[in-house]
Amino acid sequence: MRIILASSSPRRKELLTKAGYDFEIIVKETDEQVNHELSVRENVKQIALKKAEVVHLDNKDAIVIGSDTIVVKDNIIYGKPNDREDAFNTLKLLNNTTHEVISGVAILYKDKVINYSKTSYVTFKNLSDDEINAYIDTGECFGKAGSYAIQGIGSSLVDHYEGEFENIVGLPIKSVSRHLFELTTNTFKIGDIVIPNRLVLAPMAGVCNESFRVLCKEMGAGLVMAEMVSDKAIGFKNAKTLKMTKVNNIEHPITMQIFGADIDSLVSAAKYICEYSDADIIDINMGCPVNKVAKKAKAGSSLLQDPNMVYEVTKAVVEASSKPVTVKIRIGWDENNINAVENAKMIEKAGAKAITVHGRTRSQFYSGKADYNVIKEVVEAVDIPVVGNGDVVDIVSAENLFKTGCSAIAIGRGSLGNPFIFRELNAYFNDGTILPKPSHKEILDTIIRQYKSLVELKGEHLALLEMRSHTTWYLKGLPNASYVRNIICRLTSFDEVLTTLTEYFNKLDNK
Repeated sequence: MRIILASSSPRRKELLTKAGYDFEIIVKETDEQVNHELSVRENVKQIALKKAEVVHLDNKDAIVIGSDTIVVKDNIIYGKPNDREDAFNTLKLLNNTTHEVISGVAILYKDKVINYSKTSYVTFKNLSDDEINAYIDTGECFGKAGSYAIQGIGSSLVDHYEGEFENIVGLPIKSVSRHLFELTTNTFKIGDIVIPNRLVLAPMAGVCNESFRVLCKEMGAGLVMAEMVSDKAIGFKNAKTLKMTKVNNIEHPITMQIFGADIDSLVSAAKYICEYSDADIIDINMGCPVNKVAKKAKAGSSLLQDPNMVYEVTKAVVEASSKPVTVKIRIGWDENNINAVENAKMIEKAGAKAITVHGRTRSQFYSGKADYNVIKEVVEAVDIPVVGNGDVVDIVSAENLFKTGCSAIAIGRGSLGNPFIFRELNAYFNDGTILPKPSHKEILDTIIRQYKSLVELKGEHLALLEMRSHTTWYLKGLPNASYVRNIICRLTSFDEVLTTLTEYFNKLDNK
């Protein structure tokens, strides 16, 4: 895969070289004027995008990386100096102060566009005029945003900085490397675990048991997440809960999700899973909105109200676990408390290897629409993989969620009665193939297979009760489905369900 850096900056070239990439340098003239109608972050993103676009026009087969940096203090942009006097005045204004260094990145490949910004904070030393002039004499300040280059001789001006060093250079290599890996392999990583594609089965209580997980895995889910289990129940050695932590060999890679609000109990549960479960990853549920979890147990999405608690819980579980730890969150408690970015930063700081973000608040439950803009903000705020979640039901919605720059998408309710969605999305994202919808025969065969698997897992009675719900989902959108669903919900044996479904599908096929 060809990689092109649309920048001649020696520092950016060094970063890509040290990261192990073979690449070309192609730079073309483009408009780098600031648009004062846009925010600084949008400006730096747009300039990076322009640099990449003009090169990408003639290099559609290559991945093109464009980047730019802007220095800001008190909402004033400090650009590249025109002359010595300009350089001196700018450095004098930045002297002994803290300012923002905002880098924009654009990565283009075929029809894919990843465009984001990163912010770091730099504090200059208290420099004398002679020291500033001595730096200007080196010539390094010219052609650099804000009249300086922290990554070179300009580092002598800096007292300290907050943020990624490579971001200040203008090429945040951690996030760039992650996106390059995902684009070139169509996979992503959680810690050292490679997920074979970028589609995830989201955890759903009462649904994501082994039977459904195996079905979705065989349909093409790269990662499956088990339904959440209580930390307390694990601690009490509840037999049903312990059984839920068992893993079928077909399911790897698989995430086991725990929930709770007591740190010691969560740590104990994580240690149990590390020792006795074959799950590859441990996820902490900080997104469940239901009252018995979020209000009564003060767990799930309730934790989102206190970012410090989010940090402490995550850090404790990370330190206790031999497996990679991830966290699933919502964008906030309610519309007045949307703090996903703050919580995501805490989760990353605590050592988690990935974050899944459901684009709704707790107060929304599953109503309204998922806010992909907030997911995008989280993607830009952290360097670990972000898995977007919410409202993915088809190719269009999946594409829209991927436009946030997320590493993967988690599909929950969109897979109910439609495990085929993983097969369809994989085909489309692999080579643009649009598969036909499953036939009525395949739907019926899948229902039968899922029922038989559930019988082995839970026995005939529970399997029937569960499959009555699943069957109604499989029928969604089909003609006269509501009439058939009402019949099925009253049936007392799977043979009756099977007879009803067979007659129904035969009528549809003979029309």
